[in-house]
Amino acid sequence: MKYFSLVRHLCKRLVNLQGLCVLAVTVFFCLELLGMINLAGIHRRLFGLEIPRSNCPRHPKYNLTIMTIFKNTSPYLEEWLEFHFMVGVERVYMYDNNSTDGALHILKPYIESGMVVYKFWPNKFHVDFDGYRENYSQKSAIEHALLSFRCDSKWMALIDTDEFLMPGQRFQNHSLQSLLTHYQDFGGVALAWLRFGTSSHIRPPALPVIEAYTKRRSVADPNYKHIIQPRRLRGFMNIHEMFYYDGYYPVDEKRRPVVPSSNKNILKSYDVFRLHHFFTRSCLDWWIRIFQRGAVSGGLSKYKFGDLERLDSNEFDDRSALNFVARLKKHLKWDGKKWQERYFPLSKSLPAMCA
Repeated sequence: MKYFSLVRHLCKRLVNLQGLCVLAVTVFFCLELLGMINLAGIHRRLFGLEIPRSNCPRHPKYNLTIMTIFKNTSPYLEEWLEFHFMVGVERVYMYDNNSTDGALHILKPYIESGMVVYKFWPNKFHVDFDGYRENYSQKSAIEHALLSFRCDSKWMALIDTDEFLMPGQRFQNHSLQSLLTHYQDFGGVALAWLRFGTSSHIRPPALPVIEAYTKRRSVADPNYKHIIQPRRLRGFMNIHEMFYYDGYYPVDEKRRPVVPSSNKNILKSYDVFRLHHFFTRSCLDWWIRIFQRGAVSGGLSKYKFGDLERLDSNEFDDRSALNFVARLKKHLKWDGKKWQERYFPLSKSLPAMCA
């Protein structure tokens, strides 16, 4: 009798719990119908964006592509593109988040040649149940690129236009494509994120970025970026966290598994692949970023000008990219004085914060 009472009591509790769950679901759906919450937004926030499987042809058109979203970075777009084509990238998918600095004019010859696919991509928002208004412009751009172009690419790097992906110092005579053949059995490769500072430049010098900024943080940042095999990708939480179908997983360059959201996996090895993140560039660049350029996240940058002191990483002099400079200048037909006069004329006064 004692056990019978206990079972009856538990059953009542379960019935009550079931009723509460039904009530909660009903309330959520009613609130969504009234436009007060966004259930899809809640799912995105908690579980990430899931990418449906695609029936792709056996052989992709390209071995290596890049997907990026950018805003008002015209002075550096041509160098960034030419560098990546030089090291083995075949096509770039560029999502323009409301640029107002003539980016489309710079990209036009690349678009016409088919080397760049251009998408205008304004801000996109969703609101969660707790009133959190998230700008998911970057996430939605990644989602669009994967749904539209995943079948075209064997490998796709998800990086920004202030990041330069290159072979490591011992492999600079290899293309990125040839290096990636050693990682065919995995979902993707996680890239150590090397953050460079101002190298004490107040203004941008009349040099390519990879030549002008050689000083960086002495260790890699805790976050990392990815070169993915998009056909194997099941979804992502954000640009730093990916998850895959069929037991595939990301690895570092030593082919060790990388666990998402774990700071224990700070990548310390960058002998095969390097991702140079020119986060601040010069003081003037930082000032423009904070007060003029705006951010992909909408509005002005989430950073403050005073953050430069904390983020200006000049601890270690890293000249590993200089071996690419001569070839890059040849590709660009580089005229430093002309570039500087066009974008950062010396006749223009510096803002007081950088003077």
